[in-house]
Amino acid sequence: MLTKNEKKLLLSFLNNLRDNYGNAGCNDFRLANTLANKKMLCKAIKKVYSKKNAKVEIKSLMEEKGETIMTFDTLLLGYLIERIEEGKV
Repeated sequence: MLTKNEKKLLLSFLNNLRDNYGNAGCNDFRLANTLANKKMLCKAIKKVYSKKNAKVEIKSLMEEKGETIMTFDTLLLGYLIERIEEGKV
């Protein structure tokens, strides 16, 4: 378990990384097409997208058949940051 100070430092690094990725020219990120990754992405999408748009994105994600899933680095970092802030990690 992280100490309060370690958690604060980790969140600072992750927020800086998200900002740096957000300012990059391309935010594509490839994940292995596994059920675990799809479930994680569904949770991230639900936190960020409107209900209507999330439904469309999740449907498209679940239909993905290739070896990898294309997503956004900033989406995943934002989701992980929230999980840590909520004390879920």
